[in-house]
Amino acid sequence: MSTQNLEVRVTSWKDPDGALLRLRQLEETLSEWPDEPIPPASLDPLPTVVVLLKEGRAVACGGLQPLSTRIAELRRFYVVPEWRGRQHGVSDFLLQQLEEEALKRGYTTLTLELGIELRRARAFSERHGFVQIPLYGPYIGAEGISVCYEKKLLNPP
Repeated sequence: MSTQNLEVRVTSWKDPDGALLRLRQLEETLSEWPDEPIPPASLDPLPTVVVLLKEGRAVACGGLQPLSTRIAELRRFYVVPEWRGRQHGVSDFLLQQLEEEALKRGYTTLTLELGIELRRARAFSERHGFVQIPLYGPYIGAEGISVCYEKKLLNPP
């Protein structure tokens, strides 16, 4: 699939397509880890959300949560299962769009938190220049559960 055929929508938390994708993400998470509590921060509204659409159908989303004037946390990054994988390029394209949006908003650093067991997500992040950092903010004390990353956005992606 060519990512040229994807529509990029920079929107708000209330966007219905973004809400649908977040619901799918939550359902998928609960089916894989039914006994894990959902962190309250996972439900907090994000001021900036990017939704990707293919022929009018939402296929991916992600958001930016400001942590300071120069740092934003990458949150709720999700691609529907049928569009995952390098052969599609949707995850790469979504990250690129989020990085561009972060730069437009004055952020120079992106951070993110991942479950320590999410090996593919961790490899994806590392492949895209994220480096592991100490646990921060609400993740302090989550050793063995979470891992945190950051990426400097000094140049446009």
